[in-house]
Amino acid sequence: MYFGFALLASVLGTMTAVRIRSEGRDGAVQTWDQWIIPVVIVTVVSSAFALVLVAVRFWHLVSTTTSFEDLDELSARRGRVAGLDESEREAIRADLAAAIDDLEQRGLVSASTAGRARRAELGTLALTMESASTV
Repeated sequence: MYFGFALLASVLGTMTAVRIRSEGRDGAVQTWDQWIIPVVIVTVVSSAFALVLVAVRFWHLVSTTTSFEDLDELSARRGRVAGLDESEREAIRADLAAAIDDLEQRGLVSASTAGRARRAELGTLALTMESASTV
């Protein structure tokens, strides 16, 4: 979402700066060079922000198996979990821990997979484990 806004600001800022320059020169506006300064600053900042977001997205793709589509779902799930009271969260954690222990004891999941499942944030287990190839 922010990437789109930053990219849009960069494109519109560049177009505005070019237009200010051409209109200032053609119209013999003596202070056009002062009007262009804030536009150029905003364009540079928004372009830098867009590049940072691209770098973060690239780093995310390299470092995790969670897709960007799943990130929206992950955010929604975190919100729903935050809406639960603490006793409900603790009960869910206890149920998950018991289920993971049972699966590990039966040999249905490896110790490393069980460890990953135990470390998963409440509400994110399915998203973090669905792409795991070790079972």
